Amino acid sequence: SAAFHNGITKIYAKSGSKVTVIKVQSFNNSSNHFDAILALVNDNAQVNVISIDLGGKNSITSNHTYLLGENASSFADTVYFGDGKRYIDMNYVTSHRGRRVNGNILVKGVLMDECKKLFRGTIDFKKGASRSKGKEEEYCMLLSPKGKSHAVPLLLCDEDDVEGEHAASAGRIDEDKLFYLMSRGFNEIEAKKIFIEASFAPI
Repeated sequence: SAAFHNGITKIYAKSGSKVTVIKVQSFNNSSNHFDAILALVNDNAQVNVISIDLGGKNSITSNHTYLLGENASSFADTVYFGDGKRYIDMNYVTSHRGRRVNGNILVKGVLMDECKKLFRGTIDFKKGASRSKGKEEEYCMLLSPKGKSHAVPLLLCDEDDVEGEHAASAGRIDEDKLFYLMSRGFNEIEAKKIFIEASFAPI
């Protein structure tokens, strides 16, 4: 039956703490999923959020991290799989406010059939976040010509002494690599599965 989920997770990482949250979503294709994560990270604290998004007719998620204290760090790692006519919408924001903070966003996914995906990622260096680092990466593997992938990476900077990086790509599996695996005895489905597992492995 159709389900509706609207959730929020708030993380308060006190000084020196390390918090890891793993969220797995596997709703059926009739369900709507709305989920938000808010993290406040203080001095020398670290927050790791691992999200695995596998289902739902519509999956709308956001992850906002505020690196408030000195030497605070965060890692937002996400895997998504889209098939059918699913719609996936992700909005990630990491706000660097303390000195020497480090914020990282890594998103990897696969789209099949007529699935549509929108990723928005923002690294925001606020005044006072000197000597901070921020990195965001989003990689999408397209297994269907009808799948649509849109990525909007953004870097904002109000401070001088910072390092920011962003990367986004979408494309099909390399035909030469696919041929190589199939020449070693794998059929096409097995070979594609190996590529997907290899892409997801770091997360």
